[in-house]
Amino acid sequence: MIVIAVLAACVTQPRCLARDLTAPTNQPPTISTISDYVACLGQCLNGLKFNVDDTDTAPELLTVKAYSSNQQLVPNSNLFPGGTGRNRTLSVFPIANQCGETALSVVVTDSDGASSGTQFKFTVPCQTNHPPTISPIANLCLLPSHEISGVTFRVSDLETPSGLLTVAANSSSSQLVPDQNLLLGGGGTNRTLSIFPWLGRRGQSAITVTVTDSEGAAASTSFNLTVGECFDPIVDNVGDFNGDRLPDILFQHSDGSLGVWFMNKSEELVSASFFNPTGLADPRWKIAATADLNDDHYPDLIFQHADGTVGAWLMYGINLVTATLLSPSDPGPGWRVVGAGDVNRDNHDDILFQHDDGTLAVWLMNGTNLVYAAYLNPTRPADPRWRVVGTGKFTQVGEVDLVFQHEDGTLAVWLMNGVDLVQGELLNPATPSDKNWRVVGTVDLNKDGKTDLLFQHTDGSVGVWFMDGNNLDRATLLNPSQPGPGWRIAGPK
Repeated sequence: MIVIAVLAACVTQPRCLARDLTAPTNQPPTISTISDYVACLGQCLNGLKFNVDDTDTAPELLTVKAYSSNQQLVPNSNLFPGGTGRNRTLSVFPIANQCGETALSVVVTDSDGASSGTQFKFTVPCQTNHPPTISPIANLCLLPSHEISGVTFRVSDLETPSGLLTVAANSSSSQLVPDQNLLLGGGGTNRTLSIFPWLGRRGQSAITVTVTDSEGAAASTSFNLTVGECFDPIVDNVGDFNGDRLPDILFQHSDGSLGVWFMNKSEELVSASFFNPTGLADPRWKIAATADLNDDHYPDLIFQHADGTVGAWLMYGINLVTATLLSPSDPGPGWRVVGAGDVNRDNHDDILFQHDDGTLAVWLMNGTNLVYAAYLNPTRPADPRWRVVGTGKFTQVGEVDLVFQHEDGTLAVWLMNGVDLVQGELLNPATPSDKNWRVVGTVDLNKDGKTDLLFQHTDGSVGVWFMDGNNLDRATLLNPSQPGPGWRIAGPK
């Protein structure tokens, strides 16, 4: 009877049933507050934490989006919500080198479309003007009454276009080279310095090159210029053309120009220069090898003409002292210079040749004069597609070993005893990953006592294999990796 009474009461009050059947109202999700954030110029904000929740929707099903009020500082596409469940994150990536303020809104939405949001201020302060940067320049040595042109260096600035940066050079010794004899050239990022010391003067000067931006901020680099004797005749200076006891890399342009990259032990370019003179009038002369032909402990350049003639530039650093043909100068048709070194251990560098048919021979030299010519033993590899690409020392006995590269890219070494083969071995690994990489030089680039391999790709890129004997220790591109169109590595080898 009680049930009937209740039912009767609801019939007499129609709103009762309607009220009891109405669905409960969806509650919007919640989101925690986020504190304002001040970043440094160029700084990203990774993984800023906040919490979301909802009484009706599982936290995993809540969606989070973020918006920026300043698209020039932080575009919406540079806002990255992350996390799962109740624990969420936001990463913010402002545009590089932009400063200012933006309001960042973070909105959470549940499965029924209800949403809530929070907002915080993200600021990148506009800092004071940044000073420009300038690359280092390697120490240089010149013979008396010689000059140098085209020493390259780089300048840049965050706020000022490189073309608007001003560059000045100063000498600490006006008696050796006055400021007006330091001539600056180039444009944009790539600048050059040419140096004209007083004729006949000897000595040293600290040369300082300063770059200044449009607001007066400046940066400088300094290097030592020596005019006179600057190489240590006791030290083996294989491939060292500026007297810093580190090997450098030779380049020859298709137009005959000759240049050098002065390197540090970290496979990085310090500065670059043309040789003096800057090149050969006939570009059919190509650098074929480097050697100390006149026993003065300074590396010389061996050239071979397209017609087969062999000659040499006897050098003092980057300066030509004497240009001469070898005696004899013609090795005969089909013979090409492939390397140099002291093959017979008489303290005179010798010259290695390979014929088009693969045959190997050596000219045992006394300076630029042939003493005796001999074939190697064996006289050739079994497959003439193996070509000698350089010489080096791959064992501890100090012999001149031969590096080969096959037409298919495979690399091998002949371990030698004078002119006699002791053992032939493939390198480890035996091939570069891309057969378009070719060995173009052999030198102990990091001065660890082990010969390394210089490579150049068909696209012009340059790299190095740092070797541990026959085994690759580390491969890397040089820095920079592109010498520019028309330039090829020509040595040392």
